[in-house]
Amino acid sequence: MQRYLDSLGPDEDDDLVLIVDAYDVIHQLPPQVMIERYFDIAHRADVALAKRFHITLKDLHRRNLRQTVFWGPDKVCFPTDWRAPRCWAVPQSPLSDAFGPNNGNGDIVFNDPRWLNSGTVMGPVGDIRRVLAATMAEIANTYDANFELRESDQYYISNVWARQEYWRSLQLTQGAEVPGGPNDRFVPETKLNDSDAELHMAIEYKSSLFQTKAGYEPFFGYLEFSQAGHRANMNIDILNLGQQFKPYAIDMPKNVREALTRIFDSVPEAHPGIKAKDWIRTVKLGVNYVSQQIYGLWHCTGTKEQIDAEYPLLWWYPYAESFVKAAVKSSQDGELISSKPIAGRKWASKAYHAGPETPGANEYGGAWSDEKVSGRFIAWKELCGPYEELLFRGERGTWAPSEDEKPLTRRSRR
Repeated sequence: MQRYLDSLGPDEDDDLVLIVDAYDVIHQLPPQVMIERYFDIAHRADVALAKRFHITLKDLHRRNLRQTVFWGPDKVCFPTDWRAPRCWAVPQSPLSDAFGPNNGNGDIVFNDPRWLNSGTVMGPVGDIRRVLAATMAEIANTYDANFELRESDQYYISNVWARQEYWRSLQLTQGAEVPGGPNDRFVPETKLNDSDAELHMAIEYKSSLFQTKAGYEPFFGYLEFSQAGHRANMNIDILNLGQQFKPYAIDMPKNVREALTRIFDSVPEAHPGIKAKDWIRTVKLGVNYVSQQIYGLWHCTGTKEQIDAEYPLLWWYPYAESFVKAAVKSSQDGELISSKPIAGRKWASKAYHAGPETPGANEYGGAWSDEKVSGRFIAWKELCGPYEELLFRGERGTWAPSEDEKPLTRRSRR
């Protein structure tokens, strides 16, 4: 990652990059929505940071304090060591009261998402480049061949983030002792004037972009937005409130509805006779029940058994093959990610799917690798060919859910 980002010029510093774990992430929402959400989240996060510092947003930015590099949320500090700054020196989450009266009882399920998960991150190229450089320096300075989790990227990245947050707290105390942690706590080696500690890192607490699995199992699932105004009726008492529980409505945002409709309309041959306005009311989307967000992607943190069962629950599953072909054609035609500007800019992919002149390229596309200076195109056949039937089984009709997966589909609600 560092090699690739370092190859980009300064004119690309403001471009957005999304980095995710390769094995256990499934995307739900299209890039147009992810980009729109990113800028909304960044603005709200800056407002919250300005409030923490008791200054205006303008003064916050003048002091080079920003929130631009967003990581996924975790309900537990990992690797766990409560003496370590990555566990005690980080901010409280804005959801500290959202998981009911059992919050803090020692059960991860009722924890609020206060800590960093390194499996998903989104932010500007320039800022992420700085974060990676700081992380590589942290590895060089602290690597211990005898430490059991010495290969954990989350360990090093969380340490870098904790140093930033401790430095921010030092600014608030004007150099005085920062409270928190146990008596035998470790304190980051950073000083009041160490401005290099500020890396614009933050957590995406509400799962608008990233939904992690571990500890969230009771708090996310699939809802059908079939009510008037494209609303879903949430009638699951997730906090076990009993008679105090009252059902509530969750809205499908307009930009989500428009983006999914556009994708659905791009493959009319895959659903003859079905209109998008009718289809959109039958779609079940993954929702964080607590934050009431239709999440951008799902990250299977913890045990991985759930991945295979989750895949056929995604809204695009019945049309996956047609959607892939349409996406490849759109890319080869040079189409923009969004037909309208987002945050004052037009957005396009950094690279396009190779055309027929490239050996191995076909209607299913592939991926670009930076293992060569000029780039190497990895064709679909090499990348995913052996798993084609598995990936497209929903549209090809070659597979049906087994009895073992019924407990998962039970989380689907109207």
